[in-house]
Amino acid sequence: MPAPATWILTDHACRFCGSRIVADGVVYRCSSCGATTTGGPEGICGCGLNVVTGHRKDTPNLFRCAPNPHRSANSPAEIVIVCGDAPPPHRPMSITPLREDRPER
Repeated sequence: MPAPATWILTDHACRFCGSRIVADGVVYRCSSCGATTTGGPEGICGCGLNVVTGHRKDTPNLFRCAPNPHRSANSPAEIVIVCGDAPPPHRPMSITPLREDRPER
């Protein structure tokens, strides 16, 4: 039986569903929808997403992953995608380990 995978919570949210991204060192995976990428979370996280806004089509808004500024019972997510004007500085990954102990079927 192979050893169970150990996943580490990152400070990033999935651009597809908004859930938390976990990593095992090389693979980055959405903890909810299962989207994956390798090498870094940028392939699936909200950092750097650009959306062109209504009246000023030449000025994109830049989104980034950040701690939830309005965390409550209605918005319990710890990390969310927020709008900002500059890319965030590089943040080291969180060191909260998760264990994925699934019996083989």
